[in-house]
Amino acid sequence: MQLADMVAGATQRYFEYGDNRWIECIRPSFRCYSRTRAIDGYGIARFPKIGWTGTVFN
Repeated sequence: MQLADMVAGATQRYFEYGDNRWIECIRPSFRCYSRTRAIDGYGIARFPKIGWTGTVFN
């Protein structure tokens, strides 16, 4: 299994099912804004942005 598949799987489980077990393990590795530590739009790119109804953790 490739590392990208593991990261994508953990991210998908968080957004689709609210399962944060694995995303919390890798969250410190995401790029983020230095002041707010928010990763939305910097460490995680959502596509498409129009119509997005899910939450993005900060």
